[in-house]
Amino acid sequence: MASVASLGVGSNLDLSGLLTSLTTAESQPLVMLQKQQVSYTAKLSAYGTLKNALSSFQSAASKLADATLFQGVKATSSATDVMTASASASGAPGSYTVNVTRLASAQSLAATGVTDAKAAVGKGVVTLDFGTIAGGTLDGTTGTYSGASFTPDAARTAQSVVIDDSNNSLEGLRDAINAKADIGVSASIVNDGGTSPYRLVLTSRETGDISSMRISVAGDASLQGLLNHDASGAQALQQTTAGGNALLTVGGVPVTSKTNTVAEAAPGVTMTLSKIGASTLTVSRDTGSVESAVSSFVTAYNSLQATAGQLSRYDTEKNAGAALVGDSTLRTIQTR
Repeated sequence: MASVASLGVGSNLDLSGLLTSLTTAESQPLVMLQKQQVSYTAKLSAYGTLKNALSSFQSAASKLADATLFQGVKATSSATDVMTASASASGAPGSYTVNVTRLASAQSLAATGVTDAKAAVGKGVVTLDFGTIAGGTLDGTTGTYSGASFTPDAARTAQSVVIDDSNNSLEGLRDAINAKADIGVSASIVNDGGTSPYRLVLTSRETGDISSMRISVAGDASLQGLLNHDASGAQALQQTTAGGNALLTVGGVPVTSKTNTVAEAAPGVTMTLSKIGASTLTVSRDTGSVESAVSSFVTAYNSLQATAGQLSRYDTEKNAGAALVGDSTLRTIQTR
């Protein structure tokens, strides 16, 4: 059988042209849908751009509408290596001479050295509490007190650590103390290079006079001889650093703080002390924050207007409009 080379042969009809026309006509709804899809996609993208611009504007406007912005106060230090400062809205403008004579410190105690940090040091229950050492004399060589008193801090509860066969070495003692998060002490081992080089060092985690340590041991005599320590009595450990309060004057008035963060010595101001020395503390209205907020608002507003204009402009040369030309939502946003 012979094959058909083209439609309409023998009938004088342009069946091929008719088929093309029918195909084109049938595909028009799909073409329209595709054009609508492109249009909607462009609008969604344009709305996303508009949303970002509105969010930035809203953020800038909210900050400017916050009444506390206009109540802002700033504190500056003339010697930031001595102290830095921050102020709350309750801060009163003024200038203060600050003289730091002592920084707050945490007490450190060092035990007698042993030859082997893994060797047994005895078993028992080690109890630590904190308080204030007063009076007496500190021997600068031995690091021990004579004639001093110890007053416990009633606000803190004594904490205990059990030393048994699993941890009765210097390393085990160190790890047992560090594992007890609420004990208030950090333990480490220092090698001093001597004949019995390994020394347990205990450091209070808090600074101030009231954070000096008292240690008692119930158990083996060897463990008692290593750790029993009471500034008002027998002292097996050497004090290498005394616990002390920060001392300073603010405007000539003496101030004491158990930490190096001093709050409200000047109204509404918090000072952070870094070293001994003098500085001038200046408290003033924070106009810079207001200026920055106003500038951010202007920038965000202009950016929103520029974005709206770009999304709604009509290009007469190309005879084409942007995605949101004539869009009622955009017009509403602009008028409101």
